[in-house]
Amino acid sequence: MEEVESEPSEQGGGLLGAGKPKLLSVNLTVSLDGDTDTVSKDEKFGAALLSMGQEEFEELGFTLGDGCSVRFRNGYELTDVPYYNGYYVKNGDPVIVAYPGDPNIRITLNNMGIWDTAGLKNGDSVTVTLEEPGKYAAIQEALGQVYSFDRNDYPSDEAFSNFRAFSGGNLKENFLYRGASPVDNSRGRAAYVNGLLENSGIGFIIDLADSEDDLERYMASPDFKSEYAKSLYNKGSMILLDMGSAYTSQTYKEKVVQGLRAALNSNGPIYIHCMEGKDRTGFVCMLLEALAGAEYDEMMKDYMTTYENYFHVTKAETPEKYDAIVDLYFVPFMEFLHGTDDVSVLEKADFSEDAAAYLKDGGMTDGEIDDLLKLITE
Repeated sequence: MEEVESEPSEQGGGLLGAGKPKLLSVNLTVSLDGDTDTVSKDEKFGAALLSMGQEEFEELGFTLGDGCSVRFRNGYELTDVPYYNGYYVKNGDPVIVAYPGDPNIRITLNNMGIWDTAGLKNGDSVTVTLEEPGKYAAIQEALGQVYSFDRNDYPSDEAFSNFRAFSGGNLKENFLYRGASPVDNSRGRAAYVNGLLENSGIGFIIDLADSEDDLERYMASPDFKSEYAKSLYNKGSMILLDMGSAYTSQTYKEKVVQGLRAALNSNGPIYIHCMEGKDRTGFVCMLLEALAGAEYDEMMKDYMTTYENYFHVTKAETPEKYDAIVDLYFVPFMEFLHGTDDVSVLEKADFSEDAAAYLKDGGMTDGEIDDLLKLITE
């Protein structure tokens, strides 16, 4: 790994007016098989993972909110790439992310991955160049989401675990639940979620995030304390989908259908989760709400409850941040489902047919959709 300084750029200093910036280039090697101690493919999300985490990356001169460029050895380039601690870009836009709790810096196209798109392969190299310090600092400051892993920083186990029953349209009360993982304790929440599952009488779990190997690794860990979730798995009342985040993809649709089809044979209540219960979970829950006839504002309120739980973002206290998150994450979900970017149309739309079409695209039959509606609605 090599740091290279160039002559100062003639461009301006971005949003914060930092003056003429120094350019830094970091040359790394991409490896699929792990033979090099550099970058690897994120198999689940398709990102390119740098070998370093945030601290080491920033020791090279990068700061959250910087504008960067990326060039792979095969000629694939990304320009005007923000460096954030979250995915504060639109679907398909490039971003460099130091996600809280993640040991690796990642380069990706939001909700798409980059590995296949860029045609990356073993032995490729990548150069990350600091082009404009602070260019996106205002966005990082406004949207930068970092939450605590300490239970004492939250008013309840439910808020700490992002755990709740969700509703909307004709959904049954206290039948569908969502939240953080009850088995992955990397965020320190699994045992709390496990207790809430047991207290709520959850009968089936749709795990969007994990594979069989993941679950076996969690259960072998000394800190595994999720016996109720384990008992559901042992009874065949948990399905592991090992999903990425590309909800527009055919693979995602088929995985959603696989999970819901498995739940058709359960008596519920049903719990849906990924790692945080935020984005993958958020889309699947909105899909079910939409299928049951939920209105735009109902779905938005449920989605944004996650940001209140984790980040204390509310419409009343932090309206600008609240609206920015809605525009960045929630609205694109709705645009994709209904096929329009006219928010005035979305706010009045009936999404039930859109949700049914999504499930049909994933392979669900009309009869199965009818059975699903009988299971989850009044």
